[in-house]
Amino acid sequence: MNLIKILLSFIFPLECRICKRTLEAGNLTYICPECFTQIRFIEEPYCLKCGRPLKSSENRICKDCQKERRYFKRIYSMGPYQGVLREAILLLKYERVKALIPLLGELLLKYCQENLKMDDFDLILPVPLFRSKERDREFNQAEAFARIIGRHYSLPLSHGDLLRIRDTRSMSSLSPEERRRNVKNAFIVRKEKEIRNKRILLIDDICTTAATVDECSKVLLTAGAREVTVLTLARTISKI
Repeated sequence: MNLIKILLSFIFPLECRICKRTLEAGNLTYICPECFTQIRFIEEPYCLKCGRPLKSSENRICKDCQKERRYFKRIYSMGPYQGVLREAILLLKYERVKALIPLLGELLLKYCQENLKMDDFDLILPVPLFRSKERDREFNQAEAFARIIGRHYSLPLSHGDLLRIRDTRSMSSLSPEERRRNVKNAFIVRKEKEIRNKRILLIDDICTTAATVDECSKVLLTAGAREVTVLTLARTISKI
């Protein structure tokens, strides 16, 4: 299928979704290299617990993390969910532009090298999709990036030990409280022995209120994980 798409791109050149310039034949990412270089990592100040970007005048632990119990140890998010990174994630999730996976994966590895101590983890685990949603989409983007990181750092990947047992609603239109209720009891651990006493790096694509990764972390800790650190591709800047 990719070969056919590549051949077609020679006859019908694709256009960059960002700047609209014509892409080189064979580029199936829908984003030109020039625009892709505009993706920037989130820089300080950000909350040292949930990773939300902060104003310079704010406390380094945001108000939400001060007043709410968090089950994850910390969230690291590569970039702000806006501009080129937002477009890339939307293309990957909803238009299945899988050619973006290695490019985004390379950026994520660079971010890990600069911001995380990978020796602190025993296991990599992606946030699961509900089985029908993964079947329709044909892949789980979180698992794709978890595989890239695991392979690069020689860390084992947990596949199928954390399950999403309920088809939760789309989170985009929900309030923070609705998001928490939406994911409550939506996950289970299938094989507790696989995660018991493990320091887990949990991978997801976007973090907004952290409701999903916090619920996953709660389930993993209850099943015996030692601690859960979260890594996401993107973080929304403004709160809902």
